[in-house]
Amino acid sequence: MSTDEPIIPPESATGNFRSELRIVAKLATVVILMYAGVILPAICFEMGFPERPHWQSGNLGDFAALLLSHKPSLVIYPFLLYNVTCMGMLIVRRDRSSEFFVVRFGIYTGVVLALQYWVIFSLAFPGDQSVAGCLFITGLGAAIFAVTAWIVLMVVISVISAVRKINSKWLCVFIGLAVFIELFVRVLFDESIFSMLAGVGFFCSLMCSPALTLGAYAFMSWSLIRHSPTWRFRFTLAQLMILLTWAAVYMAAWRTAVVLMWLEYAKLPTEPTGDCYIATAAAAGHRRVVGGKMCSCRSGKRFPVNDQMRCFKATELALLALCPTAHRMCRTFYDRLGPRLASRLVHPLLADMAYVTLKPAEWVCRGVLSLAFFGQREMIARLYCADHMPSTDGTSGKVRPLNV
Repeated sequence: MSTDEPIIPPESATGNFRSELRIVAKLATVVILMYAGVILPAICFEMGFPERPHWQSGNLGDFAALLLSHKPSLVIYPFLLYNVTCMGMLIVRRDRSSEFFVVRFGIYTGVVLALQYWVIFSLAFPGDQSVAGCLFITGLGAAIFAVTAWIVLMVVISVISAVRKINSKWLCVFIGLAVFIELFVRVLFDESIFSMLAGVGFFCSLMCSPALTLGAYAFMSWSLIRHSPTWRFRFTLAQLMILLTWAAVYMAAWRTAVVLMWLEYAKLPTEPTGDCYIATAAAAGHRRVVGGKMCSCRSGKRFPVNDQMRCFKATELALLALCPTAHRMCRTFYDRLGPRLASRLVHPLLADMAYVTLKPAEWVCRGVLSLAFFGQREMIARLYCADHMPSTDGTSGKVRPLNV
């Protein structure tokens, strides 16, 4: 070894490693704060709550779901836009933006808005879980997602930083290993590993979005208070007036949102409707073509059914039992598209055309059920049974209520 080469002491190497690790951790934290505090609230506001009530059931969860829909939430949008803007300003220019009370106030009020949305989201969460259970599940999921994403980002940033320092031979080895893993996963699952991981992470972040956003604004508020002790308990008269004005406007906005929610709730039917929209409309065609028969449910409402509708209902129940997550996604999409298409099938000829169009889908469902279940024909025949009992007045008879 040449005597002219400098010898780096171990303490200096350790210090460089700690400083680089600190920079990497800071970059990962900035990315998570940008996603949870700016990008994710905008995406969730645009998507709205996926589950929407179909009739006036009177459940508290239905009111919460309507409160999270687009029209009632529109009056809250200015507050969300204000909080998101302040978060973005602090992330981009922390030293300069933190000097303004308006920016800090936007972070503090973002905690209130995120906490309120978290509670409403837990009330509207589908299923039999209690509100406390939903709060715990979504909070734990948000914590796990944040820690996992932070570790993954640190690894990715460290790898990118290390790749720049290694020679071309190791770079080719690294790229070849990544391509091999990608091809191996694609052959096994017919899906890209990067798109798979990104999709799973994005879905988890959506399910825990209120808690994740609350954590981002709480972390930023704690950071502001910690690094600026002079701002903790000192308020001017103007700042106090801003606080009172914001509180008054905020409560008025939520009151307007509740009124809009009641207007949306009043538009819903007072009785439950059939949930197989297109197949129900197709069963209303000519009886010789579709083979429809009239049935009545426990509420007394009568609607036409046929073998095609029974097959689709059996497939839905099987999907619900085997994969509830996939069923919820398909059901949400169908609840938005199905009523619009079914409302156009007003003539029996159109219903006949819809019946014929749905035949390939019916054959596929029957094939899947025959492979997954034994005795699928008997199972399908038990749904929407319409056995006619003789009537006392000698007329056509009465339909037995459904037992499903």
